[in-house]
Amino acid sequence: MVAFTKLVLGTATLLVSQVLATNSTWPSDGSTPSRDVIISQAVKQVENIIESTTFSSNCTKCLAGLEVGKFLALTYPDIVPDILTELCTKEKYSTFDPCDVAFGKYSTTEGTSGSDITNVLQLIDAAGLDGEYICYYQLNGACPLPETPKFDLSSWWPEKPTNLTLPTPSNETFNVIHVSDLHVQLTYQVGSEANCSQYMCCTSHNYNEDAPNGTVLEPAGTWGGYYCDVPPVLLDNSLQTIGNLSSNFSFEFAIFTGDMVDHDDDQYLSLSYTIESEEEIYYALKNNLKGIPVYATLGNHDSFPYGQIAQNSSGFANKFEWNTDLAGDLWADRFGWVSSEVGDQIRTNYAAYATTTNRGLRVISLNSNFWYTANYYNYWNTTQPDESGVFKFLVDELVASEQKGQRVWIVAHVPTGGDTSNALPGPTAVFGQIIERFSPFTIAGVFFGHTHEDQFQIFYADNGSNRTAENALQVAYLAESITPLSEYNPGWRYYKVDTETFSIMDSVNYYFPLNDTFGDNNAIPEWHFGYSARETYDLNNTWPSNAPLNGTFWHHAAQNIYNTKSLRDSYLSNEYRRSPYVPSCDTLNCRNSMLCYFSSGTVDQALACEKQYNLTDPVFL
Repeated sequence: MVAFTKLVLGTATLLVSQVLATNSTWPSDGSTPSRDVIISQAVKQVENIIESTTFSSNCTKCLAGLEVGKFLALTYPDIVPDILTELCTKEKYSTFDPCDVAFGKYSTTEGTSGSDITNVLQLIDAAGLDGEYICYYQLNGACPLPETPKFDLSSWWPEKPTNLTLPTPSNETFNVIHVSDLHVQLTYQVGSEANCSQYMCCTSHNYNEDAPNGTVLEPAGTWGGYYCDVPPVLLDNSLQTIGNLSSNFSFEFAIFTGDMVDHDDDQYLSLSYTIESEEEIYYALKNNLKGIPVYATLGNHDSFPYGQIAQNSSGFANKFEWNTDLAGDLWADRFGWVSSEVGDQIRTNYAAYATTTNRGLRVISLNSNFWYTANYYNYWNTTQPDESGVFKFLVDELVASEQKGQRVWIVAHVPTGGDTSNALPGPTAVFGQIIERFSPFTIAGVFFGHTHEDQFQIFYADNGSNRTAENALQVAYLAESITPLSEYNPGWRYYKVDTETFSIMDSVNYYFPLNDTFGDNNAIPEWHFGYSARETYDLNNTWPSNAPLNGTFWHHAAQNIYNTKSLRDSYLSNEYRRSPYVPSCDTLNCRNSMLCYFSSGTVDQALACEKQYNLTDPVFL
């Protein structure tokens, strides 16, 4: 690797020298060239690398280009966003946003990313592992996915005690709400195009490319559409419905697994819009859930620019303090969901925190943007297991809880396994080790959102190498979304939780058929009971009534879904909440893809499963 790094660095330096030596516009007296000259020559350097026959592969070209990028970021940081914009324009890199938005300098009025990319270019080992990850994830797979480093975390915790036992179930339960992916669309416009050619519809600037003369083919109704996020009236109706059920179910607290800002293109998002969206959600939760605590976490959309947060060690963390300050102020000081001491932790710990419920359950909330693939700040110092410190924070909390015999729930947004596009291999491998070390005795539950689908993922012992019922250590519950984007009915759930073990005894799910309101702007959403996980997935009614829905339960459920078409169809209907777009999954490739999704708690486990089943084109429904 050292020789390869030197080769890439040396070749990139040679190309830079050749360009400068043959360029008559570059000042010969050593003075700083003009901005336009720097941009022009930087673009030429990268184009020379792309066209060069010196490099043996697209990967070496990509790494050499990153070396040039790092040199420019360290030398001319203010100009790099303009260079990126020019390259984007010439090479047509951007799909959704104009190049000056996708790669422009930081602005509070548009979700530009050029400044964050510049920051990261300054930090990376361009020709090393950092560069390989960037070239794979951010530059269209120019490099193969590198092998995940082997992280030894044994010094983080004491040996796992051999005398640990699970607490005895009380056979009594209490109820906890789980809502996720609320995605309020403040720009929602009734009558606008609900079937547009862009990713998110139902705004004044969206349109259908096939519509004659800019006409609206499918007008947006009052309550939303299947290609739109959540209009404010649907947000209020959803949470009011949940709050009104409190008299029946006596909800003790709620977990909210993130995502508040809508899916509009970055050119339409701003810092003020992001803050307004977050406050809209927080106040709606506070005002509608009858005063119960809400243990929240930030999603990938709950940042500005989209998906970004920097580690303290990067030197750029202060860019994102507005968000952690907002969370601390609202969650602690204004709403009292957590104590003021926990509020201070939220402000200084990337909005991650730990708190104890009235019954003694420890809830640990993490900022999953530290394993999200779209966060540029995750691509430097990738040889280290925990640049942010968020995993060491988690481990320290788990060690303390283990020593006290205290049970723990972990709450975050982006799942660590399932597919291979949302989370990075290194951080999820670390998370997987933590789950294995502290399950099943200390960790009682793991909860995610993000996918908008009603799903689950199982963590197995021995890094998932032997996926048996006996090795099923833990399950992650992925909650359905309130947003219908894309092609889902809005949904939410509550858990029946054992009062002593804090294990999940059942997951009870509700939804409302959005299409029932189409064509009638006076219609009122009618929410329906969807299903009970215990009743639906215990196919032969063999699971003991006093046993929790643990990893073993979900292992059997996964096998039954795989093997039984009727149950698989029920699962898919639940996943989409009975929308008109429920897919089928009858081919062997689809069934194997589904099984790998269920049984992979980390990215590497997902990749290994896909290799085992020869899934060259896995299907994610």
